[in-house]
Amino acid sequence: MVLSRAAMILGVLFLVACAHWQETADAWNGRNLDELILDWGPPESIYTAGDGRKVALFRHSRIHGGTQLYCNVSVNTNTSGVIVSSKVEGNMGGCNRFFGDKGPPR
Repeated sequence: MVLSRAAMILGVLFLVACAHWQETADAWNGRNLDELILDWGPPESIYTAGDGRKVALFRHSRIHGGTQLYCNVSVNTNTSGVIVSSKVEGNMGGCNRFFGDKGPPR
């Protein structure tokens, strides 16, 4: 019973943290990708589609205590370079580390 309660609490905390990271990424919607890069630093890669839309991938990954910590943030733009959507995937340790000094637009 105690273990299941602890697991439930950890699950809720994880969902709250994930929602916060996604909200931070979503706050950049409507801004230019170049502004995000100036604030967050260069992405690992940028893919440009034939029609001019871009997808930028920001990544953080490391091993800590035998556990892989990671965070992947993909940012999608329209043909003008304006951010239209993003997706955050990762675990608490990786995304806490990645988003530690990153935030919404100023």
